[in-house]
Amino acid sequence: MELILKSAKSGTVKINDATELLTLAQICKIYGVSYNGVRQRMHQYGESPSKAIDFFIEKQGGGDA
Repeated sequence: MELILKSAKSGTVKINDATELLTLAQICKIYGVSYNGVRQRMHQYGESPSKAIDFFIEKQGGGDA
């Protein structure tokens, strides 16, 4: 599990691969984005978790949105 978390943080694990092992909240925490913001984009715009997380990473530079 530690290897998965380190790999996810370094970007070597794709978000879609990690969703089988981690919850969305855990993935958001690893990437430093707002879980509530990601959920809101998913429901408001019909985006996938990966696309919603990518939006916040690009917009906020990985900071908490």
